Amino acid sequence: MRNDGRALEELVEYVEKTLANEGFQVDVNRKLHNDEGIQIAEFDVTVRGRFGSTEISWLLECRDRPSSGKAPGEWIYALSGKREVYRFDKVTAVSTTGFSPAAVLAAEKLDVELREVTATSPEEFSSWLKLAEVELVQHDISLADIDFVLDKNFITSARDRYLQQLISSPDGRQRAVLVSGVTGSKLDLHTACREALAAAGGFNVVEPGGDAVKIDMTVEYEAAEAHLLMETPDGNVRIRKIRFQGSVRAVLKKFPVVGHSVYRAVCGGGTIAQTAGAHIPLPSGETVALTFTKVIDHDQYQVNWKATR
Repeated sequence: MRNDGRALEELVEYVEKTLANEGFQVDVNRKLHNDEGIQIAEFDVTVRGRFGSTEISWLLECRDRPSSGKAPGEWIYALSGKREVYRFDKVTAVSTTGFSPAAVLAAEKLDVELREVTATSPEEFSSWLKLAEVELVQHDISLADIDFVLDKNFITSARDRYLQQLISSPDGRQRAVLVSGVTGSKLDLHTACREALAAAGGFNVVEPGGDAVKIDMTVEYEAAEAHLLMETPDGNVRIRKIRFQGSVRAVLKKFPVVGHSVYRAVCGGGTIAQTAGAHIPLPSGETVALTFTKVIDHDQYQVNWKATR
């Protein structure tokens, strides 16, 4: 499981949405504001709905702080106070680092349910998760040269001096920073080439494990919905065309499934869910966190992915 705090909330949210009865609402990171619009509270995961003739509200707060040790008693007292102030019928504390003896005593005294996420062996997942690794075909692009056609209407003397220095050598051209004229997001030339190849179906002719395929294509960026700019210190310059020259190779890569963990109740030790995942670095520089989660005694399981820089 990712150690970014949000992963624990996603696990708890998924479990409760899977198990919730019809008519119950599960919210994550719900914020409460006062009459002036100022935020006065935030709740990690809440479950609300009608049970019989009454409304039920349940708060689940998450703590994922590996460097801080076991959850302290003070946290349990704070959650109990939160329950009283905001009138929750039940509060549950979920921790990835366990609970201190003081926290366990406080939970018993204040009627706060304790749950934890702990590491376990892959063998415990054998009934539903057969994967030991994730296989993925990635396309490695090597650019030998790039040529640009720029819009002269965007050229000033300062921009021209910078561009002449930048594009006078292959190394300089490959350092160019491009900007999407639609979203404003930045991208490098390898990403621009990858997007152009994908749009043209260029990856379809590359066989995994086979020889590299030559790239020599000119891409026009005339359309308003797809134009690119080149970044300069004096302002951006519109790109009309780019000629990409190089090669692309398809490589089959394998990434191990790791982080096998169980989500369980501390009192009684009953397992609620199991989760594991794989971390997949992409050529774009992003990393995809792929997560497999199964609620115990439930037929379905979830595959979730999240890209991060």
